[in-house]
Amino acid sequence: MKPKNTKENIPQQVPVDSLTEQERNVMMTFIRVCVLDEYAPDDGRTVRQLGAEELKIDSAELDKILAQLTAKGWLKEE
Repeated sequence: MKPKNTKENIPQQVPVDSLTEQERNVMMTFIRVCVLDEYAPDDGRTVRQLGAEELKIDSAELDKILAQLTAKGWLKEE
């Protein structure tokens, strides 16, 4: 039985134009890495490492961008 769509379980929509180009690049890269599985590393690298490598940025810059995306509602803290 599928759950009904209620106000509580429908994701909040955030306008794409509220993202900077760098934030969009991070989102698209992580979609490719995580969802589309274009990269299937068997060398122990994490998705986070792959994303940073693909984007050619260091982990501090990646942390900053991920924090911005979280603040804008695109990501949720776990």
